[in-house]
Amino acid sequence: MYKQIVGATFNGIFEKKYQLLKALLIPFFIIVLFEQVLPYSVLAQNKIILFTSAIVLFCINILIAITTHRVLLIEENAVPTWGLYKFTSREIKFFFYSLLIVLFVMIIILPVVLLFSVILDSSNELVYPLMIISSGIISIFVFSRLSLVLPSIALDHDLSFADSWKLTSKHKILCMFTIIIIPSLIAILISLVYGIAIEFLTAVVSTKLNFLNSLLTLFVNVFIISALSATYKFLVPDNYSEKEEVFVEQSHEIKTSSKDDTFDIFLPFSLGLDFDEIKELLYEEYSRFGFDNVVINKDNSWMIKTTREGQSYVSVSVLEDSFKIESFNTQKPDIEIFKNKDEKL
Repeated sequence: MYKQIVGATFNGIFEKKYQLLKALLIPFFIIVLFEQVLPYSVLAQNKIILFTSAIVLFCINILIAITTHRVLLIEENAVPTWGLYKFTSREIKFFFYSLLIVLFVMIIILPVVLLFSVILDSSNELVYPLMIISSGIISIFVFSRLSLVLPSIALDHDLSFADSWKLTSKHKILCMFTIIIIPSLIAILISLVYGIAIEFLTAVVSTKLNFLNSLLTLFVNVFIISALSATYKFLVPDNYSEKEEVFVEQSHEIKTSSKDDTFDIFLPFSLGLDFDEIKELLYEEYSRFGFDNVVINKDNSWMIKTTREGQSYVSVSVLEDSFKIESFNTQKPDIEIFKNKDEKL
């Protein structure tokens, strides 16, 4: 699965490259504009402007992340041609959940840092390397287990942290490598190679080519986001939410009700019976009592009556989530025949 996910990370970008280029063009120009108008040397002199710029750039990066997830995971009409340009409830939720993940990581790391500071002497040369390594491993582990909520939010799906934790429970190491470790190593390699090339161009040709650094940063970010999208695609079924709903339906038991001479049975679809099977079971059960006159035989309703005098009948109809069997003025249907249908048919 490692090979498939890493391959999907690259393939997703190259297959959707034109759509990504158009959708991310405006955010890219905004980032370049920020860097040209407000370089770090200017921002460092005013903390308010620095903080405001950081928030704006963070919001832009959220739009980039959501756009990338949607383009890579949705086949058609993922985003407008020129991308997303405003914050909606989806973007706010993405922002909030991103902060929550960071907060969870910090809360878990803090006890580890305190533990190292108590157990080991601060003068020991191994304290800080061990602290950094252990904190890094824990951060990677927690983030990779919770991060599936982010592409889910981008797709307007409802995946909770608990769902993400459950879906990654059997793929802990896989997620650590495909979501963070492998893409980070590749991103570092790309940054080093192309970073050197860009530095050479800006030194030899023109400093105006500095915008290429922003382009490189954008590509690296898209690549890392693509890795998360690819992992999400492999681990989260397309109908994950619907499967949960079906599971609830399957827990329903056969229900019955009666009034005067009428007796009703409600068979949930989850029993695996189809309409024709139920008709066959009822006909077999009641034909011995003289019910062999089929008076209604439609796609969603069926009824048999006895050839004798009287208004007795047995019917079955299709409801929204179950089959309704109704018997009037006759023996009640045997529920066991529906539970053991394989033995009957």
